[in-house]
Amino acid sequence: MSQAVVSANPSDAIEKRGTDRVSSVLRATIVQVGQAPIHCHIVDMSEVGAKLSTKEAFLITGEFQVEIPLRDIVKPAPVIWRRAEQVGIEFLKECSFEAGALPAKKAGVDPSTALLQQILDRLARIEQRLGVAENLR
Repeated sequence: MSQAVVSANPSDAIEKRGTDRVSSVLRATIVQVGQAPIHCHIVDMSEVGAKLSTKEAFLITGEFQVEIPLRDIVKPAPVIWRRAEQVGIEFLKECSFEAGALPAKKAGVDPSTALLQQILDRLARIEQRLGVAENLR
């Protein structure tokens, strides 16, 4: 288990960042022993951590599990920094995202747009499997 120093200044974490982060619109849930789940949004993420946004950020303490259902990810993580309604977290175990989980950075392509396209493509595949008629869209 790693020991993390919680800083009130997110720039402390930014300066030490060794991997690129990608903007995200994913939903996540924070699960802490003995507490109700906390629902949040992932602002950005990388292979090693993420920035989460929730009005209940002050309730996220110590080590917890972060669940990202659309990526089938459940990882233990501590808070590295916090500010108002945001917290920076570090994934404690190697977080191997499924192929295409993080959109590749392409020249001139906004990562949010790439992620939205991935979501739409995934939705189309699900609709195709379920036999949803195109004229219902």
